[in-house]
Amino acid sequence: MKKLSAGLLVALVGGAPLAWWKWSHGDAAELSLTCIPGQSRAYALSYESRGQVSDATFGLSQGDAPEGQSVETVVRGRWRETCVRGDAKSHVLDVTVEDAQGHFSAKGGIGGGGAPSDVRELVAGHSYVELGADGTVRAIHFDPRMSPLGQNLLRDMLSLRSMRLSGLVQDGGSWTSEEEDFNGRYSAPYTLELPEEGLARITKGTRTYAASGSTQKLTKVAPLVRALPATGGELVLELATFQPRSLRSHVEVELVASSRTIGQSLSHLELTPAGQAAVAAVDARKLQEDFSARTARGVRPGDLAARDADARIEERIQREELGSETWASLLEKAGESSPDRAKLFLKFKALFLLHPEACRDASALLATSKGPHETTFQLVAGALASAGTPEAQHALVAAIDATSDRLPHQRTLSSLLGTVSKPTPDSESLLRSLVKGHAQDEVRDTARLALGNVARSLQGQDPQRAERLVQDSIAFAQSASSQQERVVALQALGNTGAPQGLEVLARTVKEPDATLRQTGASALRFIESDEAERMLLELATRDASDRVRGEAVSALSFRTLSPQTVAELRQQVRKDPSESVRQLLVKVLADEAPRYADITLTLEEVSRNDASASVRKLATLVLLRLNASEG
Repeated sequence: MKKLSAGLLVALVGGAPLAWWKWSHGDAAELSLTCIPGQSRAYALSYESRGQVSDATFGLSQGDAPEGQSVETVVRGRWRETCVRGDAKSHVLDVTVEDAQGHFSAKGGIGGGGAPSDVRELVAGHSYVELGADGTVRAIHFDPRMSPLGQNLLRDMLSLRSMRLSGLVQDGGSWTSEEEDFNGRYSAPYTLELPEEGLARITKGTRTYAASGSTQKLTKVAPLVRALPATGGELVLELATFQPRSLRSHVEVELVASSRTIGQSLSHLELTPAGQAAVAAVDARKLQEDFSARTARGVRPGDLAARDADARIEERIQREELGSETWASLLEKAGESSPDRAKLFLKFKALFLLHPEACRDASALLATSKGPHETTFQLVAGALASAGTPEAQHALVAAIDATSDRLPHQRTLSSLLGTVSKPTPDSESLLRSLVKGHAQDEVRDTARLALGNVARSLQGQDPQRAERLVQDSIAFAQSASSQQERVVALQALGNTGAPQGLEVLARTVKEPDATLRQTGASALRFIESDEAERMLLELATRDASDRVRGEAVSALSFRTLSPQTVAELRQQVRKDPSESVRQLLVKVLADEAPRYADITLTLEEVSRNDASASVRKLATLVLLRLNASEG
């Protein structure tokens, strides 16, 4: 959403690429592309993008615009691509937009608002685009004179003409590709047709964004992105010349939060032959020298997912947060009698992100600190874990190594190390060594729980490392004998969030020991499967123990619930004998209320009729909150 608030709603994507395409002759030839250095092709360009955010959710200022925030971009001109260099694996193109006409306008605070801007200056310049042999955009080296807005206009055009080639040149061929854009990863279907002699048509269908298949409560972190049916693209190639005859790409996307559509975006790109205008000779060597010089500057290249824009935005946020503070000045403020802990935490984090060398000082401080009870220890250790950079993780690892004889240090620091978002192999190795060799049971248990968190973090980053950790957790859960060992093993397995652990947990939730059933319920909270939800629902509505039912309800709060589950919870909140469980049910139902209108009726009934004054009061409060959010 920060991209939307920064004026990047113009970049919602789809389509097919443009380059020099090489079709091998003969039946069932492989589809691939190539380019000849110095050769240039021009196409008439027509690009439009419109978007609107109509909800103030996620902190977007509505300004004075009653319609919310909106942007519109129109670009007409000539799209030119010149081959800089190419080989069997990759290609570099010089991309320019010539004779650009059109406008960019924004309302309601996006992009600064104000009068429409002429797009000529926004898209002027030479940008170098690195492509894979399959046509995917690997990197974009923007013209250094381009503004962030201009970069994102070009990025969107490149996204709209991006496709991933696969398979053989056969009429009726099809494949599915995993790609990415501003909104994240998506899956897109492709088909290949040979409609008449000398022509090939590649069609890109409606994509499905990865987030739309998740059962996690997406509204807690981001809106759901949904591509509408009109989304698609078509590239027609002339096989005799290996050149595109035409390109059309259209994308419509909506943003949904709590079942409400809070934003919409439409982007459209057409590239058609530009006629027989003379093309000036291009010095390929000069282009190659300029490309080498630009990449040698060390400027982070862009990509279709706008990670470079994210990085710039994040860096600006952190610099504003840190201000003129230094390690010494922050330590001085942390030592005051009543420090602003929240503010200092953010400043320490900014320091570690912007000045990685400060992590060494932080590690030394933690190693010599009296312990986690100190404010400075808490702020510094927490900020290192939140920063999560390799340098910050190394600082935590070094501090753990230096305090092996101090139990409070070991427990706190190893627990924090397990919360980093991108665990390094060194961090994992340190936690493994604690599990295997530390003399204190408490430290071993804490490290084991931390490794469960590490496994969950690694599932989308390094599946092989994650799988090894998951299998270790399953093995320990199966071999643990004492109740204490079994509880720790189940907690660690639950932290992984891995469906591979369902078999162990299915047995656990049927144990006669209520403590084990309660732990099993908690361990199901991160597992995204219908089976896990069914197990939790059964515990929440049928277990004899109040503690187990309550734990199951709490675990259900971590997921977006099915209609069947919601219906049973609506019944359970009316009849559960435990006041504390009914309170938990009220909270879970309140979270689901934006998706199910009938929940409000149930909560109104509870607010009037529940036997407990505390439950009635809670139901009344959540109804007020729901009514306020709707208003």
